[in-house]
This record gives sequence, C-alpha cells and structure tokens, in this order.
Amino acid sequence: MTGFQNQVLSAATAGFLAHWCYFVHGEHDLQAAHIAQTHIVLCILVAGAKGYVEGLTFSNACRETMTLAAIYVGIMMTSIAVYRLFFSPLRRFPGSFSWKLSKLSHVWSMTKPDNFKVLERERQKYGDIVRTGPNEITLFTVEAFHQVYNSQSNCTKSPYYDLLQPMESLDTTRDPAMHTRRRKIWDQFFSVRCKPTPALSLEKQEGLVYSYGDKLVAAIEKRVNEPLDVSDWFEYYTFDLMGQFGMGFDFGLLEGQPNDIHHLYHIAHRNLGPIGAAPWMKHLMMSIPYIERLRSYRLFLQWTTNLLQNKIESKSEIKDVLGYVVEDARRNGGFQAEWRFMMGDLALLIAAGSDPMRLALTNIFYYLVVYPEHLRQVRNELAQIDWRDYKALARLDHLSAVIYETLRLNPPVPAAGLRITPPEGLTLSTAHIPGGTTVLVPQYSLFRGKYALAPPNRLSASLFQPPNLCTASLNEELTRLSVSDPRNFAQPNDFLPERFTTRPELILDEDAYMPWSAGKGQCIGKKLSLLEIRVAVAAVVTRFDVGFAPGEDGTRMFAETVDYFTSTPGPLRLVFKEREAKREAM
Repeated sequence: MTGFQNQVLSAATAGFLAHWCYFVHGEHDLQAAHIAQTHIVLCILVAGAKGYVEGLTFSNACRETMTLAAIYVGIMMTSIAVYRLFFSPLRRFPGSFSWKLSKLSHVWSMTKPDNFKVLERERQKYGDIVRTGPNEITLFTVEAFHQVYNSQSNCTKSPYYDLLQPMESLDTTRDPAMHTRRRKIWDQFFSVRCKPTPALSLEKQEGLVYSYGDKLVAAIEKRVNEPLDVSDWFEYYTFDLMGQFGMGFDFGLLEGQPNDIHHLYHIAHRNLGPIGAAPWMKHLMMSIPYIERLRSYRLFLQWTTNLLQNKIESKSEIKDVLGYVVEDARRNGGFQAEWRFMMGDLALLIAAGSDPMRLALTNIFYYLVVYPEHLRQVRNELAQIDWRDYKALARLDHLSAVIYETLRLNPPVPAAGLRITPPEGLTLSTAHIPGGTTVLVPQYSLFRGKYALAPPNRLSASLFQPPNLCTASLNEELTRLSVSDPRNFAQPNDFLPERFTTRPELILDEDAYMPWSAGKGQCIGKKLSLLEIRVAVAAVVTRFDVGFAPGEDGTRMFAETVDYFTSTPGPLRLVFKEREAKREAM
C-alpha cells in the first residue's frame, strides 16, 4: 500500500471517528464557527506538510489535500446518514425521509416562511407524532403540550434559543435560574399594580395606550375613503407603543415619520428566520466578515448597542422596561458583566413587543368585516359604557370573545417553543419519546383541525363592495380544505366567538386553549397586549365604518403570513368611512 493510500485510509478512519466520537454526542451549534475554522487550519497544515515533507509542488499538495478532505467529509456524512436512518433512537417514528437526514431540508422548506403550515402538512401525512429532524419530534396533542411546557415539566430549552448569542434575554436564556431572576425584573413593570413603584404599573399606563389609540384614529382620519393596508398601520401603532413602554423611545411611525430601525428590524427578522431551523448556520455565518445576508442583523445590533449606551449614560428616572433592566445591571454585577443580557432583553422588546398585537388586530378587523354581525355586537357593547374606562372595556364579553377566537384561529406564536426532553424521556399515552430529543407542539395545529390551511369558507361581501370577490378556484380550494378533525374545538376552522360566551359546548377541551403558552414560559406581556388590542378596536370601530378595499378579500393576509417564532400577517387593504352618529340596532 502506497503512502497516499495510507493517507486515504487515515482520512476515512478520521471521518468515521469524528462522527462517532464527537458529533453524535451533545450540542455543537455554538461551536460551528470554531469547528469550521479548525478544519480549515488542519487542511492548511496538511497541505504545508505535503509540500515540505513529501516535496510536492503547491498545486499537487493542494490537490491531494482536497482529495483527503473530500474522503474525510464523505465518510463522516455517510456515517451520519446511516446512523440517523438506521440506528437513531428516533428511527421508528414516521416522517419525511429528507427531514430525517438533515434539518437543512427544513431550512429549504422555510424559503416560503410559513413554518406552521409546513408542520401542519407533515401532520396530515404522518399523524400526531412526526419526526421533523434527525433528533426532533413534533407532537400534535394537548397532552403533549402540557407535558412539554407546563410548570412541572422537566423539558429544557433547545439550542434554537441560542440563535441570538452572544445576546441572551428573558425569553432565550436556557438557564432556569437566570430566567427566574430576569422575570422578576420584568415583573416590576408588567404587574397590574406594581407594588414597589405603583406609578409605573400597567394600571397607571392606560392613559398612554389611549393616547396612541387616538393617534391611530387620527392617522386613519387623514386617509378615509382610501384603501389602507391595516397590517402596516396596526404595526405602527404597536411599534410606537412598544418603543414608549419598552425603552422610552418614540418611533413616530403613526405620524408618518420614516424610521430606519423599523425597516432594519424587518430585514434582519426575515433574513434570520429561515435559518432558525438550523441555528448552527447563523453562528457559522456570523464568523464570516461582511456576509451580506447578516449585514442588516449587524446594523441592528449596532443600533441597539447605541440605544443601550445612551440609556446607561442618561441615568434618567425609570419609566420603561429597559430602565428596570439597566438599573438591575447597575446594582448586580455592573454593565460589562450584564451587557449580553441587557442587549438580549432590548432585542426581545422589539421582537415580541409589536408583532403579536399587530397580527391579532389585523385578523380581528378581517373577521369583523367578514362577519358584520359580530361588529354590531361589539358596537352595541361599547355603546353601553365609557370605553375610555379600561376596567369597563375589559368587562365586555363579546369584545373579549372576538379577541380570544381570533387568537385561537391565528396564534401569535403558531409553531415555536422547541424543548429538549429530560434524560428519562417523555412518556405520552401513545408513545415514549427518548431523552435528549428536541420536541415541539405547534399551537396552530392544536387550535384548528386538520387541513386548516386557508381562510374560513365564509368570505362575505364588503360593506362597500359587491360579494363576488372570491374566485371559483379559491372556492374549490376552500371546500377541499374544509375537512376538519374536531378533537379540541367543535367546528375548529370557523370563526365562532360564542364558544367563549354563550356556547361553551363548542370548546371540547378547555386545556387546549393557551395562546399565551403555559407554565414558566407563559407570556409576561399578556395584560399589556390585551390592553393595546381592546383600546385599538374600541377606538376604531366607534369612529369608522370599515369594509374591504376594491379587489380585496383577505386571501393575501393569510397566504403571506410570515412565521418566524412570532408571526406577522400579510397585507390587508381596507377602506374606512366616517361612521354615522347613531347607535346600530341589534
């Protein structure tokens, strides 16, 4: 056997051992850049040794080194593929062949960013327990949801939550003790009465929300009788409010002021979203200077750094969430030690402080146009109270039911929350999931029935337009997709707010409804989000009549919904008109 043949054998052996001695054990996402750099250095050293020891020319040394590298990688990848298909503890679970081999297949499917629909299609093919990755199982039952996410669960957060490293936030920290500590910081602002500083409680912030509701109405007044993409304008409302509540910063979007960070956030969100299925890709790309895909993310980080630095230097009175975060860092460890947590919490404010309410409001107005009887009921309730009294507003049953039903049909976090099962695994009534497995339970699929991938069947006429908005082909598709599997909710794909008021029998399993998640990970901003949504709905529907713009039927809003952890709706063009000053009949 020649020397080069021995080298080939050594490369093949090294590839096999690299898999079985290293890659098959533990997590390696955060080390992706280091792993790549180590292999590049080894290739350079091998090429140098070939030139120096064997006397090869530069081109021959490089050619032989590349051959050995290809053999090393080929054997390693073959070993990984064989293991995942035939030896993995998950080998008996059904799922797509390509997804069993690599999460890159999931990344590819996310080129059209509708992850909740992608997972629902997998459910339709394979059932309630689906292998959606080499070491990932997606579950579609209420039992699984509560076992994975409730307060007693021993499941822990997956490497997905390292996506924004080195930033680490209340939501992304994988350390339970750190999560508890940081939640106490946020609780100071999000508690209803905020005992340590009652002037900063949500109860005292209602006036600010109402003032932004007035700004939203003023913006619409300037555009009455014109097609208006409410998906954008509801985002301006929620983004401006997030700026004030979260960091004491007025973005001015409702006043029509362009804002670079708003635009930059969307680009960064869109570029990072697809690679969330394989977090190692982000960590690898961040190690490559000037990579264009992450340029917007780097600029976003620079903006947040500058804002945080200004917040620290201002030493102003605490009036927002970021103020609590900065003050905690000042008292515990100092700014340098706490910098990654401050940056992470600031990024969390921007990501989670606007998108969920934007989605809810856009969908609510879609349903109020499609189902005008519910709009009439909401208006009749509002006519009985002073809607600027939030305590009275929060007690309106039908308004709350409309909100809850909208969140059921369109959950703000439809397919996120990856967890890792404890060493003993997770035992369900129908299966046992091995320990160390990444698991997910998508809310979208729990709240709906099977085949719920399109708008409701009822696409009624706009208040201002004739009813023939839906094409024949779309009607056929809606009919085909109307088959449902009502295990948790009767008529699961229909908009029926009465299930939360007068027809509770439409809820077949009360444990199935948890739009704010459950357990320790339950959304801390629930009360604030409901405050923002109720005020915006009340402010707009008491002032304007609303209907679809010419040619609009809501199809794009559903079809172009983007799902990257939180989801954002597609465009919805509505027309607002001055409302007649009279109370509508029942």
